Amino acid sequence: GNDMTTQFLPDAQYFKDSILAGKFPVWNPWIMAGMPYLLDPQNFLWYPPNYLLLLMPLELGFFILLIGHFILAAVFACKVSDTLQSNRLVGWLGATMFVFSPKLIGHIEEGNWSLVIAACWLPFFYWALTHKRFNWVAIAISAIVINNLNIGYYAILFVATFFIFMKRSLLAKARRLLKMFFWVAVLTLPRWLPLLLFGNQTVRANLQEAPLPFWSWMKIGKSLISPLAEGHPGLQNEEILYVGIIPILLVVLFVVFKGQTLRPQGLTLMRFWIIWLAFISLIAVYLKTPFFYLIKFLPGFSLLRITTRPWIFVSLALAVFIPRIICGLAKRSKLLAGAMSIVILLEFAYFDYVIFSRRQLVKDAVPYRFYQTMVSNSVLSRAYCTTGCLDRLKAQELGIAVLGGNNPVQLTKFVNYLQKAGGYREASYFPILPPYTVFNQQPQPNAELLAQTATKFVISPYELKDDKLKLIDQNGGYNLYKNLVEPVEFRDHYFEIKM
Repeated sequence: GNDMTTQFLPDAQYFKDSILAGKFPVWNPWIMAGMPYLLDPQNFLWYPPNYLLLLMPLELGFFILLIGHFILAAVFACKVSDTLQSNRLVGWLGATMFVFSPKLIGHIEEGNWSLVIAACWLPFFYWALTHKRFNWVAIAISAIVINNLNIGYYAILFVATFFIFMKRSLLAKARRLLKMFFWVAVLTLPRWLPLLLFGNQTVRANLQEAPLPFWSWMKIGKSLISPLAEGHPGLQNEEILYVGIIPILLVVLFVVFKGQTLRPQGLTLMRFWIIWLAFISLIAVYLKTPFFYLIKFLPGFSLLRITTRPWIFVSLALAVFIPRIICGLAKRSKLLAGAMSIVILLEFAYFDYVIFSRRQLVKDAVPYRFYQTMVSNSVLSRAYCTTGCLDRLKAQELGIAVLGGNNPVQLTKFVNYLQKAGGYREASYFPILPPYTVFNQQPQPNAELLAQTATKFVISPYELKDDKLKLIDQNGGYNLYKNLVEPVEFRDHYFEIKM
């Protein structure tokens, strides 16, 4: 019941099936009447480790990739904590704090696969940047961009801001930045070029501002201090800014009483982090202030949609500075330093446990015999659910194409068609089609329009009124209808992009 099951697993299955069949995946026929797979900014093609998925079952492949990236994140979070020379155990505290940070775990629970993989590169990215390994910085940024354009966007801003504080001449910094970003552009060419050429034909290109989340001062306070106080559903995972009460208290106390402890590489680096974290905080809370009338002019900012994604950099900052604070504390009392470390880990463990325990297992509500009926249809066709109820992975494995779907990019032509064919209107962008916001309106689909995309079956939890949709089965609170209008021939896609 999260992005992993509704988007990434089915997409990975299509990627795997296509490559093993010797076909280059250009169009994904399983959702949205066929969509351009190359336009999907989270497709699996351009990140080399993804090809591990070809060698084993998907679930095992995803698990191995996740553990591998956790190890990458942990090793370099330990290095950037800058404590290995004095206390290796405290260095690993920083590593544990990043890998099990509330923000990262929240994204794992939400199934935001590409974002989690991109975030796992951040400690290596920061280590390379602070050690002036600029070729490795370019590789790290490329890996982040290839996996998640949102985190990649902020990683590029991070580097540009970092260079402002570097002690080099302006000309030298400009040359280094241009060279680095040139190689990033080359390495990530397959990801951004299709979007640059054809992205204007998608509804995402029409976004004017990043609209999520919607904040109030009370909600911000709750998000920072007690996001799980009301239990599920409470705050959505994207709205959680909680980074731990103990870490924040430690930072405040040591800034007030012993600020020099936080300066692992000098005052300049500390100033950079203050500016960067203030910038990230303003973006995350996204209140209507004069700041946002300026920030929204950043190229592409409106396309990022969710403003809390860069909050993962706060988790990186804590992994860097909390071990330094603990080391300073250990000089006075090793017992107190050890106790604080244990309390931090226990706090994170409790939060992570609650995050995972509050989501209930979502079983497919659509009766399996509905799938069997649709599979028994001798003509290849599509199926549509008025409330997006079809299990996309199950349908795909059985050879049933779904008219709706979950994807961050949709062709404008298709979205306009589906609103007419599905009988609903929704002006705002939504990655799920049909969008959740219209479910309670009980939209009435049009059989004639559905037939234009070879849609032969319609599932709905309520009665449909089109007399060309014949009720053929009822079970579990759902109705299965057969489209009596002769469908057009099934095609991989009906809404081509203009070349």
